[in-house]
Amino acid sequence: MKTVTNISNESIAELIIRRQMELGKSDEQISQALGFERVTTFVMIKQGNTKLPVQKVVALATALSIEPAPLLRQLLAESMPDILGAVDKILAPTSFTVNEIKLVQTYRQLCTGRDVNLIFVDSNCIHRCVESLSTEYLD
Repeated sequence: MKTVTNISNESIAELIIRRQMELGKSDEQISQALGFERVTTFVMIKQGNTKLPVQKVVALATALSIEPAPLLRQLLAESMPDILGAVDKILAPTSFTVNEIKLVQTYRQLCTGRDVNLIFVDSNCIHRCVESLSTEYLD
């Protein structure tokens, strides 16, 4: 199942409706995944009448097969834009794109936990040297 990473053109309510239809999940299934005692709480979120609690972002992302970071960003944009602005101002220099995260994860996997220097040969290929004995390539 493909995980959705870009939700910037949708509200949380629109996203829920779309992904729920794509996945064929019922209100009851998603409500249960979020840990709500009553389905009506989830339905109110889905209708845009109630804001998604921040502590439910990961559970909803998991239930809808979407990345939690864009969902959290959208929640902050909709309900706490001042906080989102402050977070962006402070954390923007340290934030990564989805592809940058994949690159770092791959690098860590290839290095098997060791801190290894990268050697950039050209813009199309990254080489890594492990203890001066071997070189691996990432595309």
